[in-house]
Amino acid sequence: MARELPAVIVSVDYRLAPEHRLPAAFEDAVEAVLWVKNQASDKSNGEPWLTNYVDFSKCFIMGSSAGGTMVHYAALGLQKLGSDQLQPIKISGLILNQPFFGSVERTASELRMLNDQILPLALTDLMWELSLPIGADRDHEYCNPMVKGLSESEIEALNSQKCLVCVGGKDLLVDTEKVYMKMLEESGVKFETYYDEKAYHAIELVEPEKCLNLFKAIRDFLY
Repeated sequence: MARELPAVIVSVDYRLAPEHRLPAAFEDAVEAVLWVKNQASDKSNGEPWLTNYVDFSKCFIMGSSAGGTMVHYAALGLQKLGSDQLQPIKISGLILNQPFFGSVERTASELRMLNDQILPLALTDLMWELSLPIGADRDHEYCNPMVKGLSESEIEALNSQKCLVCVGGKDLLVDTEKVYMKMLEESGVKFETYYDEKAYHAIELVEPEKCLNLFKAIRDFLY
């Protein structure tokens, strides 16, 4: 992906469930952005592969699957900090690739792709059971932000930069992602969409050669 875009990509590590349930991963996403900010603030002691080559005024936050969910909540968390806390870096955009949301109520795509080879429904249920706060169901806001919708401050947070949502037609989560995009649209959040009818969940990891159009869409969004 770095070659196709081109861009300098910082791959983020974060605490995992069940030892560290949500919102631990969301908090770590915010900390990762602050780490990048620290690189820009102290170039003499920063990582040279960043400080020597990166335009810190054009930073994008991207995540795939659960990472897409993290992008959503990282944007909300950074809004609470205030833009002055991010200087000298600037977040120019958000990219949510097949974001991993869910709900108690089953969607048509979940039922249609119940036994999907990449992401079966039983696996998504298990992952939410292990990662949500103890006692929470799949309508908790960390899994289903569509239940309560977006507050004014959350709308402002998501509108503070441009946004791209990438969706695959053969992804078990596609209908949930459509509900998420409907929430964005009805809330007045401006975003772009990339839709690939033949893309299944995490296709960029399994068959990256089939994702050249996805990479082009991301490149066009960046530049």
